[in-house]
Amino acid sequence: MLKSINHRGPDNSRKFVDQNLYLGSTRVKILDLDNRSNMPMEIDDFVIVYNGEIYNHKILKKKLEDLGEKFLTTSDTKVILRLFKKYEYDSFKLLEGMFSVCIYNKKNKKLILARDIFGIKPLYYTFYNNNFIFSSEVNSIKKNLDYNLKKNQLAIYSFLHKGSIIESQTQYKSLYSLKPGIYL
Repeated sequence: MLKSINHRGPDNSRKFVDQNLYLGSTRVKILDLDNRSNMPMEIDDFVIVYNGEIYNHKILKKKLEDLGEKFLTTSDTKVILRLFKKYEYDSFKLLEGMFSVCIYNKKNKKLILARDIFGIKPLYYTFYNNNFIFSSEVNSIKKNLDYNLKKNQLAIYSFLHKGSIIESQTQYKSLYSLKPGIYL
């Protein structure tokens, strides 16, 4: 899956493994060139992979610093993770920007997916052979299944009739898009 999205982040590619959980990320370095900002990023019991940009991350970082948090990089990713540690699900309401994010809690084995309120950054998921698979690109999921996904005729009709596919549907059956502003 990482190879199929390498075009989006040739500056770094890494994975995190915890028993039967695999998280991967490719990164293009834009806001922060420091290697400590590569993903998957871990802070204490939390791991994050994320796609996007948080426009108000400097303001949020300052508020966290005022509460005693320390930052060694200028990464917006680290701001998201520290916010989540402090405010959990309410942290997503504080983020202004475009994002699809996955946070894993190693302690309680919970995986949280979230998407920005406008749905600018996509987040797709499916269940396959008792596995939950997600990605910010359909092709990284599709290319790694050992069967062909069936076309979703209703979604295709919706696209041709209205010019868009109604969220959480996609052009394929059993492949879904997380709705904007929702966490799972």
